[in-house]
Amino acid sequence: MSVASNIKSFSLKQLAVALVLSVPLMALVDRFRQEQREIIPASAWFEVNSIYVPSFLVGENPRITYDRAVKEPFRGFWVVEVQRKDPESNAFVLECHGSGVNDYEPADYIPQNSVTWEWFVGDKCADIPVGEYRLRVSWVMKRPNWPEKEVVAYSDGPFFVTARPD
Repeated sequence: MSVASNIKSFSLKQLAVALVLSVPLMALVDRFRQEQREIIPASAWFEVNSIYVPSFLVGENPRITYDRAVKEPFRGFWVVEVQRKDPESNAFVLECHGSGVNDYEPADYIPQNSVTWEWFVGDKCADIPVGEYRLRVSWVMKRPNWPEKEVVAYSDGPFFVTARPD
């Protein structure tokens, strides 16, 4: 056997060993990255500071203060639950809901942090009856190669829907 063939076979053996050792190492590094991504809180991507709904008359489309910060880009599936307070049990029960999917970017901006009821909740909840209410909003956030994150927020205290004067 020549010196050149010994070097060639030695290099192939080293390459084979390197490949055998690198596969589990790459899997370990990938698992470590996933674990690191899992411990990053949802608030690192998206934070809701305030959802203020003023009291309003049946059929009105009030302005809602919606103060939130988008810190990382993501696709979000959101659900807004309009929950009515049951006077007998004092528990909040689902009155109606709205949902959708949006792509969020850090540059997204809501002028004066103000949106309409219909924009925020959707037209399914346009005519809720007289009562005491709150909003419960959840966002399930997705990014490629990341675990899902979820944020849940409630409106700032209850709000009241009252009858229109005759």
